[in-house]
Amino acid sequence: MKRNIYCLIVLLLAFGCANKHKLSFTEAIFPETIELKGEVVMDTFIMGACYDMEYYNHKLWVVGYVGEEEEDLHVFDANNGAHLKSLYPKGRGPGEAVDVPHINIDKQTGWALFYDYNMNRIHYFQADSVVAHSKVNKYLYSSQDTIGMSQIFWGKENYIGILGVRQPNGSFPRIFLIEHDAIINEYDEFPPVDIPAKNGVRAGYVFANYALHPQKTKLACASVYGATLEIFHIQQKQITLDTIKAFIPPIYSTNKHGFIKILPGETIFGFLDVYATNDFIYTIYCAETDVKKKYNIAVFDWEGDEYRLYKTNYPLECICVDENTKQLYATTVNQNSEKIIVKFKLPE
Repeated sequence: MKRNIYCLIVLLLAFGCANKHKLSFTEAIFPETIELKGEVVMDTFIMGACYDMEYYNHKLWVVGYVGEEEEDLHVFDANNGAHLKSLYPKGRGPGEAVDVPHINIDKQTGWALFYDYNMNRIHYFQADSVVAHSKVNKYLYSSQDTIGMSQIFWGKENYIGILGVRQPNGSFPRIFLIEHDAIINEYDEFPPVDIPAKNGVRAGYVFANYALHPQKTKLACASVYGATLEIFHIQQKQITLDTIKAFIPPIYSTNKHGFIKILPGETIFGFLDVYATNDFIYTIYCAETDVKKKYNIAVFDWEGDEYRLYKTNYPLECICVDENTKQLYATTVNQNSEKIIVKFKLPE
């Protein structure tokens, strides 16, 4: 599960849903279910939790914890699993980062991007080339109450930011377009689901994973608690909601500090990771109250309709897909609880 879902605290709980109509939840039914057997690609690199994964140019870019002073971004050969290099040791200087929570690579240009929220700094670099840095100015980080963006993507001519930024008027936009260090458009509504919380505060749609279409025209958002899939249309200057598909209602509460509180035996975990290709949205789909039961990959089209369910033989953590070779890669663990990378051949 990605690190960003642990970083999004109470700042979103105050948001209610502007849409007063409630969602109708319908169990996901897939036209086809296929079993996939994984082949081990990498089993020699020592790594702890993994937070994100990306495929580009025959390489796997994995964000994962190795040590307190070690790099967080690791590059592997997708064919044989060989560790090629690690980037961004802990620090505040050039070529360093305090946190690497995710990685986004523009498939058209090869430029990679991540946001170090502890430093409020965007890092961007040409894959396999020189690392460069850029800072976002104070307009996007104007309050100590702000925890910084949880995720950022390359847009067509701008950045697409997710959560955690405080506007000068005090608002916290949900999804927003950044141009020249200023927010030019934002989408602030959450799916119309009300969750009881302390003092009647309605806990909104807080924890989710996001994935951008390779052509940067659509954005998928898949919830961790419950299972709701949203698809947004991304224009150069505007974000609009295309559709919402609701499969499992979110069930949780909040403690006295406003943090999410899991209800054992009641809280159902939905989408634990999401990855976007030109044709499909791939998700790690739990649909269980036990978060360790994460063996399934649910695939949806860009209308949000169920396409296929893949049942695998590994508990999945992060996934990515090579569209050309129809290979799906995943971080997982072996029988000795050691971190490994496996690949699955996707059927036509």
